[in-house]
Amino acid sequence: MIRPAPAGPSTRPSTVSMSRWIAVTGALTAAVAGAGTVLGLWLRPDLPAQVASHYGTDGVDATQSLTAYLATGALILLGTGAFLGVIAVAVPGDGRRILGAAQCGVAGLVGGLLYGSLLGQRGLSDPYLAPAPGPWILVGVLLGAVLAVAAGRLLRPATAVASRPATVDGSARGEAGPAAPEWQGTTPWARGAGVVIALAAMLAVVIAVLVDPWVAVIPCLVLVAMIGMLHGRVTIDATGLRVTTLGRVTWVRLALADIRAAGTDSVSPLGDFGGFGLRYRHGGRGFITRAGPALRVESRDDTVTWVTVEDAEDAARVLSELLARVSTDLTDPTPAEGRPEESPRPGD
Repeated sequence: MIRPAPAGPSTRPSTVSMSRWIAVTGALTAAVAGAGTVLGLWLRPDLPAQVASHYGTDGVDATQSLTAYLATGALILLGTGAFLGVIAVAVPGDGRRILGAAQCGVAGLVGGLLYGSLLGQRGLSDPYLAPAPGPWILVGVLLGAVLAVAAGRLLRPATAVASRPATVDGSARGEAGPAAPEWQGTTPWARGAGVVIALAAMLAVVIAVLVDPWVAVIPCLVLVAMIGMLHGRVTIDATGLRVTTLGRVTWVRLALADIRAAGTDSVSPLGDFGGFGLRYRHGGRGFITRAGPALRVESRDDTVTWVTVEDAEDAARVLSELLARVSTDLTDPTPAEGRPEESPRPGD
């Protein structure tokens, strides 16, 4: 089982405040709800008295008044944001950033679908003749992607700037040292991951055939996210620790100057984190793909990161060696003959 996060003073705070999280995600989510409401009210003269609000395999199977439809849409968007906000209180700053991006992405997807479907009902007198809103799913995906990227950029944690840069080759003392060690590995596939991926792919095919090909876009996106969450590449070098997947997506990034110590632990995905992939818990985060040994990294802001890798002990050894070099480089005095002559102070 994993050990708790260490207790002690924070030396390099790096977080996203809840006030900032609420401001960014609240503003973007409210913008979607507000724009959609304005659009609906503008379309009111061209819409039927009751608008289509739910679709089944045979078409429209439920209707609402426009006022109730708009109120329901706004409640869904803002309610989702409030729910994720409760979770954001308990996670580290980078977790809040991901939650904020996820909330804004979902707001864009849902908003594009809900409000876009109203455009398809213009000029109708019978809401049951409304066309399926499938194409608006693609519009929602694109809008959600834009909003998620915007939220991610606006919620970048502000990290305190170190007084001296972390170096691992002696450059801070003006001397050339041995090359810094590096380590690369992968997070092992979870047992049964292939079965889960296959089932998700089958679900997408069934939806495309029996329901609507456009609706299958959603399980396809979930499938891509699952693949990215169940396997990753881990890199440890002079810059710190990174966990990436699908070539460009970075799930975990820890600067070497922000790391206090490294070791190993034994983790249980369900018991310790409640699931697989990128997970957050109070005081820490984990990229967990299976039970067993994991790299354990303690940060200077008192959070802990766990990453399941093929050789956790070797990864911890390399990271510890890098940390030892940083410590030596920042504490060893500069040789006297290499120091610049100090300028006299006024009054000397």
